[in-house]
Amino acid sequence: MLFNEGLTTLQIAEKTEISLQLVKYHIIKLQDLGVVKITKIEKNSKSQDMKFYSASKFSMVIVPPKYSENTKESKE
Repeated sequence: MLFNEGLTTLQIAEKTEISLQLVKYHIIKLQDLGVVKITKIEKNSKSQDMKFYSASKFSMVIVPPKYSENTKESKE
């Protein structure tokens, strides 16, 4: 979802039907990993900051353990 548009944690919770607390927890973890970033901050009707999150551009490579450089077999 965050590749297509910036969303607040509340919007993510509503779209996914996941609790707001759980969404916030995972957003923080994804921010720590650099997978998600804050792209915009707006004020809501109560003058509180609303942070909009988007996915960072990244790539991931999944390698089976037998081809990994960290396995015991590759060190022998």
